[in-house]
Order: sequence, then C-alpha cells, then structure tokens
Amino acid sequence: MKKQVNFIIIVIFSVFVIVFNIFCLFYESIFRNGIIIVNCITLSILIFFIVMNILSKKNQVDNTKLLNDRIENLTNTLNEYDLLTKDFIVLSDNIKNNLSQIFVTNITQTNFIDQEANLEQNKDFLTLLETRREKLAKIKDFYSSINLNTINGTFNSCNVVVDILHRIPYLIELLNNVIEKTEVAAFNLIDKFEIVHTENTKANKEAEDNLSRIKSGVSGVGFESIIENSKGAISEYEDLINDLLQLNVENGKKINKIGDWINQIMNMLASIESISEQNKIISINSSIEAARLGEKGKGFQVLALEIRKLNQKTSDFTREINKIVESFKDYTNTLTTDWQRETEIIVENIKTTSKNTENIISLLINSYEIISTSFFNLNDSTKKVDGSLNETLESLQFQDITRQQVENVIKFLKDIEEKIKLEENNFKLIGIDLYGDSKDLNQKIKDDLTKKTTVYDERVIINK
Repeated sequence: MKKQVNFIIIVIFSVFVIVFNIFCLFYESIFRNGIIIVNCITLSILIFFIVMNILSKKNQVDNTKLLNDRIENLTNTLNEYDLLTKDFIVLSDNIKNNLSQIFVTNITQTNFIDQEANLEQNKDFLTLLETRREKLAKIKDFYSSINLNTINGTFNSCNVVVDILHRIPYLIELLNNVIEKTEVAAFNLIDKFEIVHTENTKANKEAEDNLSRIKSGVSGVGFESIIENSKGAISEYEDLINDLLQLNVENGKKINKIGDWINQIMNMLASIESISEQNKIISINSSIEAARLGEKGKGFQVLALEIRKLNQKTSDFTREINKIVESFKDYTNTLTTDWQRETEIIVENIKTTSKNTENIISLLINSYEIISTSFFNLNDSTKKVDGSLNETLESLQFQDITRQQVENVIKFLKDIEEKIKLEENNFKLIGIDLYGDSKDLNQKIKDDLTKKTTVYDERVIINK
C-alpha cells in the first residue's frame, strides 16, 4: 500500500510540473525568474519519491530472496523429514525384532553376550531417536517462524512492481507528448514575437525619419532657423514702429526741412520694399512646408496667409506714401496733417500685424516642440519594446531546460524498467509472470492515467 501511495504522489508531481510549465508559457513575464527554481524543486521531490520506490523495490527483492531461501530450507527440511520417517520405520522394525529377541533370551536365559549387544544397539537407537526428535522440533520452530502476512505482503509488493513496470511505458509516452507540445507552443510564440519585432522596427525607422525631416526643415533650412528668423522679423517690425514715431516727432519740429524729410521717406520706402521681399520668401517657404506636412501644416498655411496680407498692406502703404510725396509740394500743410494721421494708422496696423505674427510664431514653436517630442518618445518607446521582446525571447530558453529535465526523467524511468526486467526469472520462481495476460491491467492503467493526467485545452485570453 505504501508503494502505491508513493507512485500516486509521483504521478501528481509529474502532472504538476507539466501543468505549471504549460501555464508559464502564457505568463512568462510574471513567472520567468521562478520557473527554473520551481522546476528544480519539483524535480528533486519527484526524484526523491522515485528513489524511495527503487529502495522499496530493493527491499522487495531482498524479501523475495529471503523467501526463496526459506522455501529452499523448508524443502531441505522436508526431505530430511522424509528420510527421518524412513529411518524411523526401519528403527521401529529393529526395535520390534530386538524386543522379540530379548523376550526369547529372557525365557531361555542363554546367550548373555548377544543380549548385551542388543542392549547396546537399543541405546544407539534411543540416541538416534533423540536426534530425530530434535530435528522434528526444529521443523516445528521453522514453521512457526514463517509469517504468512510477510509472505502476502511480499506478493503484494511484487504485484505493485508489476503494476509500475506496466505504467512506465505510458508515463514515457505522456512525457514525450509534453515535450512535443511544449516545443510547438514555444516555436509559435517565437514566430509571433518575430512579427511584432518586425513591425516595431518598421515603426522605429519611420519615427527616426520623421524626426530627421523635422530637424532638416525646408531646403536645408531647419525649422529652428526659420523660427529664429521670424523672431528677427518681429524685432524689425518693432524697430520700424519706433522709427516712424520718431520720424513723426522730427517732422513736427523740422517742417521746413522738406527735402531731407522726403529723402528719409524714400529710404524708409526702400526698407519697406526690402522687408516685403523677405516676407514673400517666407510666405513661399511656409506654403511649401504646409503642403508637405498636410494636416499638420495648417499652422504654416495660416502663417503664409498673414504674411501675404502683410505684403498687401505694405504695398498699399508704399503707394500711399508715393502719392503723398508726389503731392507734397502742393499740399504741404495738408500733407503734414495727413502724414501724422496716416503714420498713426500705419503704426497701429504694424503693431496689430506684429502681434498676430508673434502669436503665429509662438504657435509654430509649440507645434514644433510637441511634434519633435512625440517623435522622440515614439522612437524611444519602440526601442524599449524591442528590448522587451529580446528579453522575452531569451526567457523562452526555460523550454529547453524543461525538455532536458523531462528527458532525464524518461531515462530514469527506462533504467527502472530495465532493472525490473532483469529480475524476471526471480519473479517466475514465486509464480509471477511480468508479461503474462496483461491486457486488462494495461487497460486499467491507461484509464487511470487518462483520468489523473487530463489537461484541458482552454486557455486564458488577455484583452479578448
């Protein structure tokens, strides 16, 4: 019974190892660090119980040997008992003859020498009889020493060994199936990881390319440079406002210096024309960039529109100044009044335009920073995902370790099977055939293992 309990414990731990390794295939990130430790502990316990069964088998072999020795001694004793019985019959006949002779001799009271010889012969017979009595006592003691429970236990142990022998091939087949299914599951995981790795690498490359294009800007001029130039343009607008205000003050003080004042106006017109040309270039570049970026380039479209408005206003301003200059000689007083009024309007318009441009540039800066940060984070995330995939693939090495452990257990079971087969003749001596009519036994073992080692196909699906 104890050996059967040990075998059941071995089967339970084997099933635990199988279920645990299959379960870890789907939760590797949680159990990766403890898989090998649990396998080693479980395998150690499994080997312990197998060794205990081997020791039990050794004790069974010793009991079988002891039983054979006792049977042999019993056979020898029975042979001696048979000889003793025959001797006893012979001696009984001798006693009968001797008693007859003694009786005759006593009647005739003759042949005293023969009488003494007969008495000596009777003494020898009594000695032999005592010896036979002692041997019979030994036979009685031997039969008393034989424990029928021990014999029954030995036969039961032998039957358990036979049961284990027939279970070993099914266990080996079960373990081989575990190795095959585990390897198939591992290779399927590796294939899926390769697909994820390929897609992740592609996304990483696209993120790097987009980030590089943002830094490159338009025609080799980076967005950072464009933003700095736009800030410079705003600064120039502010300088222009200050100059116009200063010019207005000076015109009030130096109304008589019409010639100098006209020259200054012409210089200012040239500066405005130059700024207008620069704004045209900026507008063209912004339109090109907006078309390239598509949905993300709407900010550039707004910027280009505002710059075109600014150019239009600048052109209007230039034409108005030209009209003022042409008619300046005839309408000096009117021109002075109109100039002050128009100057205030221009300053206000420039302030408004400068403010709008500043807001657009601020929005552009924020958009650039957000886009750059997004692509940088995307690039960094893809690298981390790639690293995690590599670690996951490395952790699948536990499958190979498990396969080696199971193969070692299979070898161990085969060794046990061979050792039991070597004792086949000893089993036959006590009437047990290891490979007799075992059809019913094999079917019983198969049903028992099927019941105790059933593994369900259902699996937990995450984020179904």
